[in-house]
Amino acid sequence: TLPQRLTLELGLLLLWLCLALVSICWSPDHWLGVAAGWHLVIFTGAFLLGQAWKDLWSFYGALALGLGLSSLLAIGQVLGWSPVVEGVSPAGLFVNKNFLAECGTLAIVGLVWDRRWELVGLLVPTVALTGCRAAFLALGAVVGVKISQKWPLLALGLCLLACFCGAIFLSSATLTQRLIMWREALAHFTLFVHGAGSFYPPFPSFNVDLDIFSSRPVWPHSELVNEVFELGLGAIIPLGFFALLCLGPGQEREKMVLLAGLVLALFDYPLHLPMETLILGVVSGALAAKRPKFWTVLGNG
Repeated sequence: TLPQRLTLELGLLLLWLCLALVSICWSPDHWLGVAAGWHLVIFTGAFLLGQAWKDLWSFYGALALGLGLSSLLAIGQVLGWSPVVEGVSPAGLFVNKNFLAECGTLAIVGLVWDRRWELVGLLVPTVALTGCRAAFLALGAVVGVKISQKWPLLALGLCLLACFCGAIFLSSATLTQRLIMWREALAHFTLFVHGAGSFYPPFPSFNVDLDIFSSRPVWPHSELVNEVFELGLGAIIPLGFFALLCLGPGQEREKMVLLAGLVLALFDYPLHLPMETLILGVVSGALAAKRPKFWTVLGNG
């Protein structure tokens, strides 16, 4: 039942969800607000499902089989054959190659921890063929954390290499555009709530440097920046504590998958994409299920 599963993480998640749904009332674009709220509803449902799931071994296997079809299709698309319409190739069945790579990254991290190498091999094309930099950064963050636990000096060397690669990454035109969006969004941060789905309508009014006639962003290409802009201080408190609690003591496999998801959220919007929302919700719920229940925390406090 719900009281038996009411962990502190779920309490914070429900606070976040309620704030987002109520803010639709004054959002400048109600339909975008409904879409954002609906994805949080999906995340909450997946969270409850993850809490009830005893072991996610079968979940990662099912992910691998589903994504494996897109992985094989991506190989054909690279070779010039595609039976489906694509937006940014090679995308498999995901329309955009970045969406495929990000889902593949989350699944790969979980499968590596289970040493299911045959399924990992099946999903390698989802990242290797797409060239998604956010996916490579997420995998690099997971590898770096794992290495630092045994070889701190090696981890330091890899961090320096990552800084060098990051400098190259920062010089790219696409990231320059994103930095402009992040700067403009954070410059208009308010303690009060703009409302769910509120980034797109007012952006032209405060944009200075971005050419919105060639490309007008619906979101600022960062889930974290988007939540802070739309929900203000109300998003920082539940979102920050929720992430800290989920990355605390718990199952290492799920923590590493969530870490990869948080890295993706720095550069993209996984909570606006149904597949990634489902994966991160289930993983977060599985982590929360191993921690003290909310009533126990209140009783001890």
